[in-house]
Amino acid sequence: MEHRISHKGMDELLKQLEDDYVKAVKGNESKTVEDFIETF
Repeated sequence: MEHRISHKGMDELLKQLEDDYVKAVKGNESKTVEDFIETF
């Protein structure tokens, strides 16, 4: 089964992921990578 998503849809998803990642990094108080990943 093949799933298709438009370029615009993909751009929107990637932008949201980037925004979430930047927010997680800026607010990061984790001491380990595992803690960061769980928080993210």
